[in-house]
Amino acid sequence: MEEYTGQYGPRRIFIEDGSIFYQRQERSSFQLEAIERDLFKVGDLDYFRLSFGRDDEGKIVKVIGLYRDGRSDEHERDGD
Repeated sequence: MEEYTGQYGPRRIFIEDGSIFYQRQERSSFQLEAIERDLFKVGDLDYFRLSFGRDDEGKIVKVIGLYRDGRSDEHERDGD
């Protein structure tokens, strides 16, 4: 789980009490539930999933918001 944590533009991934969470800006946070490698269900949101993109070396470099209507948006990981 640690490899996912960090700041991605307005999105933050963090660990609290042994679980991994997603928060966008100062909004509510949601617990993430792994669906497959690098793809997560976000709390009880049925219209939104979160995916992570990796570079050629396997390091996570971005987060991708996936919406039920086919839209997506992504943010690069801040810093190193």
